[in-house]
Amino acid sequence: MGRFRTLEGNNIPVDASGSISGLAVMTETDSYNFTVLRGLSTVLASSGAQAASKCVTQQYQRFATGVSDPNQCSVDASYSRWQGKSTDLRDMMLETVTSPSYLNRK
Repeated sequence: MGRFRTLEGNNIPVDASGSISGLAVMTETDSYNFTVLRGLSTVLASSGAQAASKCVTQQYQRFATGVSDPNQCSVDASYSRWQGKSTDLRDMMLETVTSPSYLNRK
């Protein structure tokens, strides 16, 4: 567990294939299949870039604030400020911890 492998413990090949949907809209046509992990990375970096970035922003706010359901306006504001600068995760983290909602939390 926790490392790359091609076989499971019982010598069965690892099946890294799958599908992901709902990146833009929740429809049957908004579904992407992949056969290896790199395929999932490609989908998230292209078709799912905006959805993945918004999800990362929300998950980081949960982590940073300790609130399971952070204020959506705060998440959206951090996301907008981050995407306005770059796509570097360090910038997203900085935008979150320097935001008014983070600095003025109770």
